[in-house]
Amino acid sequence: PDTFSKILKCATIGKSPLALNTVIGLVLLGLEKMTELEFQCPCNPYRNAWFSSAFFVIPAMMSIIMMLIANNFRCASGKCLEQCGKLMSCVTPAVVWLTLLFFDGKYYTCAATSWEGEYVNVYSGAPLKWCRWQIHASSSPHSCMAAAGLPPPNML
Repeated sequence: PDTFSKILKCATIGKSPLALNTVIGLVLLGLEKMTELEFQCPCNPYRNAWFSSAFFVIPAMMSIIMMLIANNFRCASGKCLEQCGKLMSCVTPAVVWLTLLFFDGKYYTCAATSWEGEYVNVYSGAPLKWCRWQIHASSSPHSCMAAAGLPPPNML
């Protein structure tokens, strides 16, 4: 922990909360672009939420911990309210990370998918990846539409 703080102080980034938030935000943006290339929804209703939650929670928590270490945040008894601004500065990169993921949409979509399928490219205007239903021999198009919460075709 002290090594990370020393590196930031040597680079004079640790003196300005705005500069530190910018650096951590750029790191998170790069991380999001890298995970975007590697992200593949399992298309399994039992694992989708856990898998997507890991993409939301782990980087957000890591950024909060890095910011707390970099800002030498200490909460002495009775003095936590005095450091409220410093704490809010530490949470800012995590909020930016969550905002990026919600704007992207595919992580939330994966978590909300409730059917089994395969992760495929769908080209409808712009490239989009989605869990396509696996239609079993025993299932009909009407049962697939009902599973997705869509009305029968005669109601569309």
